[in-house]
Amino acid sequence: MWEVRTAAVWKLTDRALLARIATTDRASGVRRAAVARLTDQAVLAGIATTDSETSVRLDAVAKVTDRVLLARIATTDRVGIVRQAAVGMLTDRALLARIAATDSDEFVRAAAQRRLNRQ
Repeated sequence: MWEVRTAAVWKLTDRALLARIATTDRASGVRRAAVARLTDQAVLAGIATTDSETSVRLDAVAKVTDRVLLARIATTDRVGIVRQAAVGMLTDRALLARIAATDSDEFVRAAAQRRLNRQ
C-alpha cells in the first residue's frame, strides 16, 4: 500500500534509499514524499527533468538551486507548468525578458513578466 510506504519515507534517514525511492517507487505520492526529504541536487535535477508525473517534477524543481539547470528547465521543458515553476526561481533578467517575450505558453510568459516586475 502506498500509504504505508509514504509513512515509512518520513521516518527514513538513509539518503541513498530516499533517492532510490524518489526515482523508482510506482506511486507518485511516495516519490513526492521522498523528494520532500531529499537535498542531493543531482538526484533532484534528474527527477525534475525526467519523472513521469508533473507533480513530482514540480516538487523537485522547487528544491533545485542550480541556476543553469533552472534556466534549462524554464526554456526547454515540454510541460508549461514545469517551465513556469522554474521561471519563478530565476533571477537572470535577460533570460526572464526572453521568456516573457517568446515562450509558447501565455502563463509562462506572464510568470516571467511578474518576476521581471518584482526585481
